Amino acid sequence: MNNHLLAINVEKAKKRLVKLQSQVIDLEIFIGEAENYYAESFEQKVIKEYAYLGSLFKVTAKLNKELLEMGEEKKLKMSDISSIIDSKPIDELHKNVRKIYRINKKIMH
Repeated sequence: MNNHLLAINVEKAKKRLVKLQSQVIDLEIFIGEAENYYAESFEQKVIKEYAYLGSLFKVTAKLNKELLEMGEEKKLKMSDISSIIDSKPIDELHKNVRKIYRINKKIMH
């Protein structure tokens, strides 16, 4: 028997299934938001990149590489990226990305 079936009964299984189905719906919505997100501004680009990469370090590195390839001298810091992500949400994806960022921040500290 699988470990996820230990200490469970039919009623608990039904409640867990409802919760899991809700989580699947939330994840599908998040994926749809990210995949259909059109980043018009730099801030929106940061939000979209964080949705895909889930890491300040990775977003900063990617955007710095893109800036360098465009001949830009300015180098972004992770604090630049975090301040954009942690700012007041401008749309639904930003709202969800900020939640994810704050959870990740708690886990890291």
